[in-house]
Amino acid sequence: MSTDLDQLCYPIGRFQAPADIEDPQIQAWIENIEALPEDCPEIKAYFEERWAELGDYSSVPVSVSLALLKSLHQRWVGLLRSLGPEDLKWEWIHPDTGSTTNLVENIGAYAWHGRHHLAHIEQTVHREGWVSD
Repeated sequence: MSTDLDQLCYPIGRFQAPADIEDPQIQAWIENIEALPEDCPEIKAYFEERWAELGDYSSVPVSVSLALLKSLHQRWVGLLRSLGPEDLKWEWIHPDTGSTTNLVENIGAYAWHGRHHLAHIEQTVHREGWVSD
């Protein structure tokens, strides 16, 4: 069976996937590139719920978000592959909590986040009968 790619957009509270995948991963990539050249900087917080209220969440096709996510991951993987083991210990301070996060923890958190939403998408695809098992 086939489906329009844009039907994969599903609500998560006030958020929409895959924008809910894309935006935090863009933010994480920015955190990484801000932290790498500095010594434990405080990163800038972002307001995910406010981003979800912007017009692109409902007006831009899902295919655009997926293309952006693919390109972002190509850049991010290129950056991570260029780093050595010591580089993965780079840290930054989160402004909301005051806690310190390192690059290894950040990579793990965002890898989980992407897999979590992928599972939601796969469940939606199967529940709607868009693919056969």
